[in-house]
Amino acid sequence: MRRSEFTNDYHVKGFIQWLAQRMDTPGAICHSYYLKKRREFWECDSIYSAFERYSWDFSFISLITNKNISGNSFHDTQTITNMISHYMKEGLKNNDSTTCKNCCLDILKWGGVKRHNDVKISDLGDSLSNYLTNVNAVLSSDRSSDEYYSPGIFINSGFTKIYSLFVEDFIMYDGRVGAALGLLVRMYCEDSNLAYIPDSLKFAWGRGKESQYARSDYNRRNPSSDKFLFPELLNNPPRHLECNIRANWLLKEITLRTTSKFSNLRPEDQTTALQSAFFMIGYCVRPQ
Repeated sequence: MRRSEFTNDYHVKGFIQWLAQRMDTPGAICHSYYLKKRREFWECDSIYSAFERYSWDFSFISLITNKNISGNSFHDTQTITNMISHYMKEGLKNNDSTTCKNCCLDILKWGGVKRHNDVKISDLGDSLSNYLTNVNAVLSSDRSSDEYYSPGIFINSGFTKIYSLFVEDFIMYDGRVGAALGLLVRMYCEDSNLAYIPDSLKFAWGRGKESQYARSDYNRRNPSSDKFLFPELLNNPPRHLECNIRANWLLKEITLRTTSKFSNLRPEDQTTALQSAFFMIGYCVRPQ
């Protein structure tokens, strides 16, 4: 379905209305887990409190500034991603593949998803800026959510971060964001006594990196229940991009149709803040 069809879908509107009551009301969404990397328990009691407890540790030498950049808060993340986005847009404007390459590698290092993706970027060489410009044209067009992907488009948790730098209202959709969306959609389905997951809200989740080493972690991000089964990303580019597109539309509509503490943020930060809340919720969606 196209964007206008998606935003007017009965269950999309129903889900947004359901979520509106849980954005910043204490006790509306109680979620917790043990954050292994930090060796501490994490918890939230609403969507907004999940945003308030956002953390992402990063430290790397920027190819753009030649300086070490580090941080872990939402403000730190916005500062570095906004800087990279600025240079990326300048690089695209000037058809400067070298600048675009540095921006791509910086965002991949920030996100901890450089492996293999940096090779794809390097292989594009002087055609990188043209590739990204063409991707922008495709992802900014009005078409059905299942018609955005073509074999020439790279899409995974790394490239979704790259595209978010220059495609308007394009979020970073990874396994954690997908897991959180799945969890919340499942809760909506249960509260609404639905018999199945509406196709418009069937978001794919992705397992964590450590899952391949620790079998017990395999289902940590699986939001499914016996009744409601969500698909897994499983290196499926068409599925990943379609979920990303629908998530772009959904998060934008949530910020437009709901009033909460997110509304007090700068308009340009609201969708990213909501994505960041889902990122934190989605680290683990199974009981521990």
